Amino acid sequence: NKEHGSVTLYAQTDILSMLLDKVTEIAESDIDKCSNIRLAQVLKALVLKRELLAKNGEKFNEDKKVNKIIKKLEKNCNAGKWGWWNISAFTTMNITNSVYEALIYARKYYTVSSLENKYQSSYLADLQKARVNRDYFAIFEYAELFNTLGWKPEALAAISDIPKDTLKSNNLLRYQIIRSRCGEDVSVTDFDTIRNKDLLGGEYYSFNIYPVWARYWKAFPQYNFYFDIESTLLVYRAIEAMPQSEERDQHITAMRRWLLQSRETHQFIGECLSADILFTIAPNLLDKPVAHKPASIFVRSGNNEYRVSKFPYSVNLDSNYPITIIKSGDSETYISLSQRYWQKQVEKKSGDITINTYFKGGDELTLGKEATLVVELDLTADAEYLLVHAPIPAGCSYADYQPYNHKVTHREDFAHVVNFYIEHLKAGKHAFEIK
Repeated sequence: NKEHGSVTLYAQTDILSMLLDKVTEIAESDIDKCSNIRLAQVLKALVLKRELLAKNGEKFNEDKKVNKIIKKLEKNCNAGKWGWWNISAFTTMNITNSVYEALIYARKYYTVSSLENKYQSSYLADLQKARVNRDYFAIFEYAELFNTLGWKPEALAAISDIPKDTLKSNNLLRYQIIRSRCGEDVSVTDFDTIRNKDLLGGEYYSFNIYPVWARYWKAFPQYNFYFDIESTLLVYRAIEAMPQSEERDQHITAMRRWLLQSRETHQFIGECLSADILFTIAPNLLDKPVAHKPASIFVRSGNNEYRVSKFPYSVNLDSNYPITIIKSGDSETYISLSQRYWQKQVEKKSGDITINTYFKGGDELTLGKEATLVVELDLTADAEYLLVHAPIPAGCSYADYQPYNHKVTHREDFAHVVNFYIEHLKAGKHAFEIK
């Protein structure tokens, strides 16, 4: 807008450098104090670090640590399965699958014993027991294990007895992942009914229902994203296994944006889920051409031209001229354009975010009597990082008690305005009160 003064352009890039920082944090764990599932994560992080360094032409110097973890995990195997610690008598398929994923990933560069072939008959026998008992949960676990081990016919055979119309929520997604990774025909449109978008163009998948054990979480909407992340990771893996197409790539990019955003803004999602996000999105980024070209941008505004290859970058531009931005290179670039101005004649706006303010019980205030000002936000899509300014009416001061709202990350009460800092809000209506 020409009337609003200069435009500030800010640009940031190089997602691979960010990934390298994150996997390095995991890779530096003390492996003598790690559980088996954490050892698997550290092993995957080290191998991924090796690949990221190779992409940048740098040398990897931690082969000794990798081989030590491989030996530890092979030693801790109990009849083809793993538990939490050491050679555990109590084993789980979830940990077993995670360990195999790590060992198979490491086998690209290191010597790993072929443990899986040794126990194939045992796995098939356990699967048959699950079939007899109609234990669909166990059947899925074995099907996922077979998928990890590359036994595609066995994986498809395992789920062939499961009636698809009985599956709900994430079990349906697990079913589709196995089919997709085994080369069966799965379409992107199969996930249309649970697809959602946020205001920044990110894409996530949600059933908006939770497991029985987690239904009490409905009272805490700030935790909704936990289940949405799990569902989105499942859909990501299913779509990633589909034949390459423009539609497929668009969905992968949008999901990656949302997953990275979720990982950065919700630090309390836990190390397992956080690591899962990194290990899920990294292979797709590494599959780009080996001749990696870092992003650069060309900016033109009037007679001024800027060629930028070092990031982060910021510049003020003249709003009287159109702004042209041309990006090159094969890594993503995040760009924002902003203006600061004083709005004298305030008019109510609506669009992606609609704001409505009112007093409970009507707009007539009585001297000395407490009143509640309600600030209501209506969002068309999920939004991150909102700052809501709520002006305090002339002649009013704060009551002794201000209501708590779990959606607000931080609140500031000034003489003339209340600032609500909100990290994440779901689409729909949200109310904030000031007494």
